[in-house]
Amino acid sequence: MSTTLTSLQSRPNRQRAQLSVLVGIRAVEAAVQGGARIGHVIGTETAFNAPRFRQLDLPDVPRYIADTDTLDKLAPVASAQGLLATVRISLHNAASVLERATTALLLDGVQDPGNVGTLIRTAAWFGVDAVVAGAQTAGLFHPSVLRAGMGGHWDVALARHDDLSETVALARRAGMTCYGADMGGTPVQYWHPVQPSLLIVGSEAHGLSAARLDAIDEPVSVSGSADHPATESLNVAVASGIVMHRWTVAAP
Repeated sequence: MSTTLTSLQSRPNRQRAQLSVLVGIRAVEAAVQGGARIGHVIGTETAFNAPRFRQLDLPDVPRYIADTDTLDKLAPVASAQGLLATVRISLHNAASVLERATTALLLDGVQDPGNVGTLIRTAAWFGVDAVVAGAQTAGLFHPSVLRAGMGGHWDVALARHDDLSETVALARRAGMTCYGADMGGTPVQYWHPVQPSLLIVGSEAHGLSAARLDAIDEPVSVSGSADHPATESLNVAVASGIVMHRWTVAAP
């Protein structure tokens, strides 16, 4: 049991097992509500006896009791919050996802798990249909990405496709207009997006590459105050959230 939980901190092991780790009752609740398949749960007696856990419909899911110290050692984060669970990974085929989506977010080299999870959470909040991870992007089911996603994983279609040029080509074949977040783009307040469309978000450090900018139909930016000499840029998840709001609300 402990070997399974600790091994799932590695992406190859998660891919082989098709499992990842949920931390805490809120994460387990969200997964159950979203129809995810729970493999097993390990928690303290207190966690299992709490009303929130007892209300979950998990009659056939194996349970294992452990003390707090043991759980914290097994957890992929600092604290297990009294409860850990394995959950079945659900990744879709990128081509199929793009054919069905009205809006799809493409992550190009977003490496920080917290940012990736927040982007998934934000996409879900604004009703984006799909999130596709490209090369050098953190694993969508990394435990820290799941934690930051706050349930968003179960409300959007998730896919991975490491060839970004081919992903854009797939989107175009599906009839999508392709946008990209870039500091030199159209200010978001003057942007008039159409759907179906793909929005590409680049890495935290470098943004979109020149090749990626050449491949899109229009770049879009979030401008700030002119008086911020010490502040380099917005966090990628914050900037993308502003763009996603405009994208999903303003498009006809």
